[in-house]
Amino acid sequence: MKCDKCDKEATVTVKAIINGKQTDFHLCNDCVKKFTDIGVDEDGNVKPGVTSLDSKNIENLIGQFMPSLEEVIDSYYEYKFNQVNFSYDMIGRLGDEACPTCGNLVSNINNGVFGCPDCYKLDKKLTGKILRTYNNYSKYDGKFPRKEREVKDLAARIKNLQDKLQISVEIEDYERAATIKEEIEELTGKVGN
Repeated sequence: MKCDKCDKEATVTVKAIINGKQTDFHLCNDCVKKFTDIGVDEDGNVKPGVTSLDSKNIENLIGQFMPSLEEVIDSYYEYKFNQVNFSYDMIGRLGDEACPTCGNLVSNINNGVFGCPDCYKLDKKLTGKILRTYNNYSKYDGKFPRKEREVKDLAARIKNLQDKLQISVEIEDYERAATIKEEIEELTGKVGN
């Protein structure tokens, strides 16, 4: 366990019950010496057998670990100030268009933060500009290394041609089917190299 004050190894645990609520303080030997008057031997270790602290020691400990009234009031006003500013930010964003799928705002997309694939389709002109600015390409191809993108495009073309070939065979247009088959073989040869 770590000391609540200095992050050294804690050797003492102090349990204080304040207004019916138990609070545990974990302290190292140095902090015990610093914040209390309980017995510590010449090696800096708490003397064995010490099981409770007097009111002076408890008061001193609580003062070190619990925030003062002034700190509580300051933190309250800081919290309120941040909430008010957050409200103004949200009011300013209410007019923003958002992605229908993930709710990502256009203001986020303008900064290059896309939440889902549909964010790329929200405003094609805007998306293209952002992709060129941040990534130096105009179309989002997913997470593919640059070397594999060409192979992916060829595979998509081959799949498209295979669908056309099947349709040509079904409607018995064998001349067109032969042409498509030759094109598929040519593209397959490119993928193999």
